[in-house]
Amino acid sequence: MKRLLHFLFAAAVALAMLPVDTQAHFQLVEPAPWINLDRLGNPQKVGPCGGNPTGDNDAILSGIVTEVTGGSKLHLKIQETIFHSGHYRVALSVNSRNELPADPTAVEKWTDRGLYSVWGVIQSPPQIPVIADGLFPHYPVGDQRASFRPETPMDPWEADIAIPNINCEKCTLQVIQFMADHVYNTPGGYSYHHCADLKITADPSKPIDDRWPGQMMTNDRPEVVARTLAPGLEPVWSPAPAVRTLSSQVIEKRRSGPVGLVGLLRWTQWPTLPLRCTWRRLCSAGAIPFPELLSRPTRRERPRQAAVRAVRQHRLEFGLGQYRPIASKSISMVGSDSWAENLMNPISASLVSSR
Repeated sequence: MKRLLHFLFAAAVALAMLPVDTQAHFQLVEPAPWINLDRLGNPQKVGPCGGNPTGDNDAILSGIVTEVTGGSKLHLKIQETIFHSGHYRVALSVNSRNELPADPTAVEKWTDRGLYSVWGVIQSPPQIPVIADGLFPHYPVGDQRASFRPETPMDPWEADIAIPNINCEKCTLQVIQFMADHVYNTPGGYSYHHCADLKITADPSKPIDDRWPGQMMTNDRPEVVARTLAPGLEPVWSPAPAVRTLSSQVIEKRRSGPVGLVGLLRWTQWPTLPLRCTWRRLCSAGAIPFPELLSRPTRRERPRQAAVRAVRQHRLEFGLGQYRPIASKSISMVGSDSWAENLMNPISASLVSSR
């Protein structure tokens, strides 16, 4: 009996010396999380997105994908189910959750109960893939314990988060809570983790944010682009054409028919070579950057005359280094004497209504 009492006493002392896990939990309310959570927000310890430590989450997948327009604000709503001091951070991965950053670096202290966090590093300004940091900071004030619990029910934390203007079929939005004055969890460290699946469609009226992985500098989806015209003309808004590279245009011309020598050089080395062609066989459609606009000139026609004659039947809309003809009022081209440069350079070309 005495041995049993001694054993129980020793066990009690050992348990008292173990670190006390001051729990903190939160639910991701908006956007909808990628897994179904219980009333406390579990499972949420394991990074980067919570879930079962074994990785077997098929039974709890929510299957919800939130659709978002790029360049807009996404409403974030968080409910702390067990209060703890700290702050929140939001990050975004485009291709894989492996792109999500590590948990915030923690400043730690050694206590008689073990290693505890003091505070976590906050990115200011946030660095990609982090899009918001230091949200909802609530740290102890004065002698207040970090793990105290308010007597009244806690209100949700809410904020509008700026989403980059990108295209992404299935992005991952990560929301984590960094906890101050907290024992190191295994797994999870000093953070709790939640994620939401997003489908982001770029706003065509805004430039693509090409700082993110897999994003082109130009928006290659159907979009609305403002064209800059000469003073006195109203901007023309129309769908922009799909992006086509010079190499693809060369292949298309080869399939559609023979291309003159000057035309081939113009396509492969444009705009470094000057355009000089007076013979009909050399001044084929491929010799000029806008083949579908220009008819084949006669022997006596100069290139400038051929260009002006054809351009008068169309309006050229320039944007993002592309072109698109539409039937409209006739126009004339004015500018420098180098008509070829004006024709090929959307920025320097001036378009005015013909009289």
